[in-house]
Amino acid sequence: MIPHEIAAQVKPAERQINWQKTEFYGFINIGLPTVVNSEWTDGTISPANFVPDEFDAEEWVSFFKSAGFKGMVLNVKHHDGFCLWYSDYTKYSVEKSINWETENRDMVAMLSEECKKQGLKFGIAISPLDRNASCFGKGEEYNEYFKNLLREVLTKYGDIFYVRFDGANELSKNDEVQEYDWEGYYQVVRECQPGA
Repeated sequence: MIPHEIAAQVKPAERQINWQKTEFYGFINIGLPTVVNSEWTDGTISPANFVPDEFDAEEWVSFFKSAGFKGMVLNVKHHDGFCLWYSDYTKYSVEKSINWETENRDMVAMLSEECKKQGLKFGIAISPLDRNASCFGKGEEYNEYFKNLLREVLTKYGDIFYVRFDGANELSKNDEVQEYDWEGYYQVVRECQPGA
């Protein structure tokens, strides 16, 4: 137990104060489940199904700004494992969305750039649960894979003001329990985005 004299001296870090000053921000949850009209998917839906033809980053960010939001948080990877950015670590990403009629299919890039242009903060949500990755349930092998994804998304898109982890978990396809390396994940965030 911490003595009350010490507890009274605990002060928030500058990054925590900055987060409080953001006050009002919105969350976007889009991915393969969105386009196949399902709450969650099992990690087997083809990335070719992800064809958000009417997506317009400028429109989305303008809407957030007009609503008074100071930031946008994008769910960049949900439980199915589908990544909304070009990833060197998985083929289960927007890169394989061959039918989308735009040269740039990297939604993370488009939204982070537009947020910067319009003066909004940009953050991410990312789920460690992964129904697509064959190493899910393999302990440290999966944790390293997830840290690579995390490091990748935290270093490609400029300042990230907020990182949200979803704590969902389930048995792997082989009935294995995946123990998440939360401290390792936090360390990657501190290393790549110390102000988040």
